[in-house]
Amino acid sequence: MGQGADTLAPSRRREGGGDGHRRRRGAPRPTRGGGARLRPGRRLPSTAIEREPAAAFATVTTQTRPRGVAGDALRLEITPPRAPPQWLPRPRLALGDPQRGGAALAVVQAPAGFGKTSLLAQWRIECLGQGAAVAWLQAKPHHDPARLMQALVASVRSAAGRPSFGLTLLEAGSPTGFEAVTVWLAELADLAFDAVLMVDEAERLPADSLAALGYLLHNAPPNLRVAVAARPEVDFGIDDLVGYGQCRLVGAALLRFTLDETLALAREQLQPLRPRRRGPAARADRGLAAGRRAVDAHRGGGERRGVATLPAGVGGDLRRRFVDLMLANSAPADLDF
Repeated sequence: MGQGADTLAPSRRREGGGDGHRRRRGAPRPTRGGGARLRPGRRLPSTAIEREPAAAFATVTTQTRPRGVAGDALRLEITPPRAPPQWLPRPRLALGDPQRGGAALAVVQAPAGFGKTSLLAQWRIECLGQGAAVAWLQAKPHHDPARLMQALVASVRSAAGRPSFGLTLLEAGSPTGFEAVTVWLAELADLAFDAVLMVDEAERLPADSLAALGYLLHNAPPNLRVAVAARPEVDFGIDDLVGYGQCRLVGAALLRFTLDETLALAREQLQPLRPRRRGPAARADRGLAAGRRAVDAHRGGGERRGVATLPAGVGGDLRRRFVDLMLANSAPADLDF
């Protein structure tokens, strides 16, 4: 019996443990869940991320990060402006207004100061509420056709969350000119959601880029809506689109405020200037309002009934003076209660 126990002990030690077995000093603990056990002095081979985490992370990110896209300057160009605090929505100029045709293309042309950017901001909020991915581009004079395509690719990536969109347009030897716009439109048409492109201050674009933008307007896929804002002197060559009702043209006449919009804007602008009364004056206003409500609520019930509903903090002589002053300034018809 004792000999059998002596013969089994070494085998248990070689297997790495068992019930009732004392673990050797320095030996690793058995893994939980039935995993593989490590022998003393042996470790798993380190992966590339364990050996050089920074280099491995850079390798992974460079495979998915778009190449050829500029840095902070381009990010500012594709970032939409913040809506002002006293921003006034104008329902009559809604992008999807059926009375205005509800066209997928819209061009806003008016002089400076007519609210073109504000209208684009309103349309952006409207499209975001409908679940569309809204890409924004602030046009710049240095946006030649190549940089314009880079900006368009970056704007769609930022709006749709697709870091691989337009990857072929940023590689060496990629198509240029109208061919690049065609590739951009074709890849955008393959997206499974609606997209909106908004270009502000398009008058700053060079002539070649304006021609590319006009080509984009003429060949937009069904899942793309485009809104462009520019000065009146810009010619996009879209007279045919406007004539066939495919493009909505918003001019200075439509951008002018109506009387109702002017009054609404004035109320929004003047509301922060209204003084707030504090201290005894504010308490007097609240007390007077409470007294008037008490009188109106108990007309026909006698003076005693109306006085009984005054605030609990008012009593004695102050209570009588409050009622006397209020009744002294009331009309005779109001005293017959």
